[in-house]
Amino acid sequence: MMKAIMHFDKSQVPDLRQYKVKGTGQLGRDIAVMAGYRFFEVIIVGACGGRSGRAITDTVAGRNGSTYDSGPGGGGGLHLKGKLVDLPDAQTPIVVGYWGASGGDGAADGPAGDGKPGEQSSFGAHSAAGGQGGIGGDYNSIIRDSPSAANDIVYVTTRARGGAGGLNSAGLGGGGVGGGAAEYEIQGDGTNVNTPRVAPTAGTWVAGGVYPVVGGGRGGGGGTGRVKATGGTINNPDNGAAGHQGSEFATAGAPAGGLEGGCGGGVNIAPLTGSPTPEIHGSGWTGSGVGHGAVVIKLT
Repeated sequence: MMKAIMHFDKSQVPDLRQYKVKGTGQLGRDIAVMAGYRFFEVIIVGACGGRSGRAITDTVAGRNGSTYDSGPGGGGGLHLKGKLVDLPDAQTPIVVGYWGASGGDGAADGPAGDGKPGEQSSFGAHSAAGGQGGIGGDYNSIIRDSPSAANDIVYVTTRARGGAGGLNSAGLGGGGVGGGAAEYEIQGDGTNVNTPRVAPTAGTWVAGGVYPVVGGGRGGGGGTGRVKATGGTINNPDNGAAGHQGSEFATAGAPAGGLEGGCGGGVNIAPLTGSPTPEIHGSGWTGSGVGHGAVVIKLT
C-alpha cells in the first residue's frame, strides 16, 4: 500500500517570507517547512508608553505655573534567528502590543495623570516589553511667612519625569531611564530656584543570547516637559533618549517639540521588511515612528 505524501509548493501558501503582524496571529511551522522554507528571523518590538497629562496651579496674586507632558519610554526589542524545525509548537502564537494611553490633565494644584505602559509584543515564549508611561507633574502653591505678603508665594513642581524604556524576555540591554523630576520655585520678588531635571538615558543593544536569541535591547527613556511659571524663566524640555544604540536596529531618540518631553527611541524594523527608509516602531513621536509594537518575520 502506498502512502500519500503531502507537499506544498511555495506558490500554494501565503507569502511567508516577510510580514508584519499588526494584531494577533500565528506562524504555522509545518506548512512553512512543507513550502520549502528552512529558517526564520524575527524582530519583536514592544509598544511605546503613553504621555503624562499636564499639571497647573491656581492663579494666586497674579502668579501661576504649569508642567507640560512628560514623554514615555520606548519599547524594548528582541532579535531571533533559527531553524523552523526547532520551533517547539506547530503554531507559534504572535501578539503585537498597542501604545499606552495618555494620562489626564490635573486639576488646579493637583497631580497630572500618569501615562499607561505600552503593551508587550511576543513571538511564542519570546517577548519585548512596552515602555513605561510618562509620570505627571504635581504643582503645589506654598504660602510662606515673610515681611511682605507680596513676596511669600512659591510654586514647586514635583514628580514629573519621563517613562522608562521597555525590556525584553532575554534580559539583554540596559539604560533606558526616564528623565528625572524637576523642581521649580518662583517667589513674588522674582527670586527663582531651579533643581535641574535629570536627562533620560539611551537604551542599549547587546548582541548574543541563548538560541534562537541573537540580540536584544531596551527602549530609550522619555524626557520631561517644560516647566513654566508666570513671571519666571522656562526650563527647556529633555529629549527622549535614543533607543538601542550600537546595533543594526539603532534608532535616534525622538526629539522634543515645543513644550513636551520627547518619547524614548524604539526599534527600526526595516532590515527585515526591506523598506529603503526606516520603519520605527515602539516610539510614538509624530513623524519619527509608530507607537505600537511590531512582530516582523522573515522566512528563507
